[in-house]
Amino acid sequence: VGNLFILSLATADLIVGCFVMPIAGIYAIMESWNM
Repeated sequence: VGNLFILSLATADLIVGCFVMPIAGIYAIMESWNM
């Protein structure tokens, strides 16, 4: 159960990272352009 739990956390973290990083990058670029 522990192994599956760790695998589930890693998968969720990877999905969240792939979803959030591009949005955060675009936001940072837009902020720098506005300045």
